This record gives sequence, C-alpha cells and structure tokens, in this order.
Amino acid sequence: MAAEPPSVDPADWHDTWRAARDQGYAWWDVLAAAQEGTHILVLARALRPSDGAERTGLVRVPAESAVLDSIAGIYAGAAWCEREAAEMLGITFVGLSDNRALLLREQPGQPPLRRDAWLLARTTRDWPGSASRRDNPGGRRQLPVGVPDSRTAEAPSP
Repeated sequence: MAAEPPSVDPADWHDTWRAARDQGYAWWDVLAAAQEGTHILVLARALRPSDGAERTGLVRVPAESAVLDSIAGIYAGAAWCEREAAEMLGITFVGLSDNRALLLREQPGQPPLRRDAWLLARTTRDWPGSASRRDNPGGRRQLPVGVPDSRTAEAPSP
C-alpha cells in the first residue's frame, strides 16, 4: 500500500510548488481533486527530468470555502487541471487568469462532483425502483440518493 503524499498547508501551496520547480521539478504531471467529507483534497505532482524523481503534495481545503492559490504561473500545464477542479468541485484558484468553463455549458446549483450536488436527470427520469413500479403502479416513487423530497414529511410513528 502506497504512503499518503506529504500534506501541504493551504497558505504554503504556491511557495511549495515554486520551491519544487527551483529544485529541478520542471515537468508538470497532474493536479486532481476530490471531496472527502467536509474538505476538498487537491493532489499535485511534478517530475524532475534529470533523475526521474517525483514531488507530490496534498492539500485539504474546507469545502464551504474552497480557495487555493493558483500554481499555473509556475507550471503552465496546471492551468487546465485547475480549471477542471474549479468547474467540477467549486474550488476558487486565486490568480488563475483563465476561468472559462471546460466541460459544462451552464452550471445551475452546486458543482456536479460535490457530495451535496444532485443531478437534474435523476429527478426527471425513472430511477431505481422504476421496475418495481411497473409491477406495482400505485406504489410510491423511490427518489435517488441526494435528491430533495418535495413531498410533505410524514409524521413519525409512535
């Protein structure tokens, strides 16, 4: 099992990657992000071409205020990755000069990869339980996980 990459304080994110570039880690590899509970994890990696060494860093930012300094000025290849993370998870990269959307034409509500986001298609199409509704047309429609229920709440049983 691989060890977890070194954690970086959000305030030191930009300086960490500038120092890595100055130490010869000149090839940009990847920046990826995912939500874990109430935080968003951002992982980045750069390579040193002289010996093939790699430098990775992991930063955790609160999901409610996901703000991180952009490293696109250090590694040009990071710009696309930051744009994707911003669009899909709602991270604000301070200093990122190109904030155009990459994938989505319009983005109503929460960014789509956030745990509290729900997909419109799940509310307009039959979802799990549709097969059982064919057998039981009067049965209650099952809502997918994460879709708010607009029906009135039932009184708890005694």
